[in-house]
Amino acid sequence: MTLGAVLMLGGVNGGRSDELSGSVGVGDPSSSGAFLLPSLPENWADMPFQLTASENVAYNSNIFAAPIGVGVPGQPRGDFTSTSSVGLSTKAYWYGQQLYFDGTYGLIRYLHQVEDDANVYSFSAGDNWTLTSRCTGTAAGLLTKTPSLITEQVGVGINYATTTTLTETGKW
Repeated sequence: MTLGAVLMLGGVNGGRSDELSGSVGVGDPSSSGAFLLPSLPENWADMPFQLTASENVAYNSNIFAAPIGVGVPGQPRGDFTSTSSVGLSTKAYWYGQQLYFDGTYGLIRYLHQVEDDANVYSFSAGDNWTLTSRCTGTAAGLLTKTPSLITEQVGVGINYATTTTLTETGKW
């Protein structure tokens, strides 16, 4: 699993690959009833989708965003956090339209404040449409849940902001 994570995150600067497109499959293609799997792309960039993964570990000295000199009774002021995220993005073209999807899902975990562990996500999908050469636009939807900024805090504690957006633009 570690080797797979290193390769996926780009930790390898060089490598060797063999052409697999002629060797992947079951049976002989000349025989009747043969079953062949589609050929694999020679380059990861040629895949119809992209996968991402990330891990971040940090120490937050004020996890509850409490004012200086104010503490939360019975709770530590700081804690180590780790954020793990995985994502997928893809796009497809269909009769002049570009349909796309981009999604990320993650977990925020605390070392001591485990009751505050939470999930975060961001999903967007849309269509970059073209009706004629002079009539184009976009239609998109977005759904996110992220830790809120300090200027958006509603009170002392760990706050999250959830956003749902639908947009459409067009020009003639």
